[in-house]
Amino acid sequence: MKPRPYQEEAIQSVFNYFNKHAGNPVIVMPTGCHAKGHGILMYDGSIKAVENVAVGDSLMGPDSKPRLVLALARG
Repeated sequence: MKPRPYQEEAIQSVFNYFNKHAGNPVIVMPTGCHAKGHGILMYDGSIKAVENVAVGDSLMGPDSKPRLVLALARG
């Protein structure tokens, strides 16, 4: 799988960081794509189709704590 251009840029930025600094960088990027109709587990236990998820919704996190939707990456 070939990384997308913005992923390539992020990878290069990490390498550049390690060449100049000590410590651990943090990268925040949109992740993955879900097929239309894919069920997303909401914090209240309900399932919502991915295309119906909205900014402000609370999703179930992997630690069973809520994750607030801050932004959406579509298209």
